Amino acid sequence: MKNYTLFAIVESAQKNSSYFRETLKNIDLRKYKTDEQLLNALPLIDHVDFWAHHHFENNVLLTEPQPHGLLFKSGGEF
Repeated sequence: MKNYTLFAIVESAQKNSSYFRETLKNIDLRKYKTDEQLLNALPLIDHVDFWAHHHFENNVLLTEPQPHGLLFKSGGEF
């Protein structure tokens, strides 16, 4: 299994998802030297807003194509 740094995960999300590009627009990766600094700078994601952007076609949440499955919400109410 490949391990990804937090910087790589955030960079991929900003690059490949219009939702995360907008949500993380104030995160300039060049400003942070450590994972801890970056983690403390990341905003909390509002789950209602997140799921409001979920669509089965043209999903703006995903960072890569998902040709062999669907993304479903599961779990209890918050």
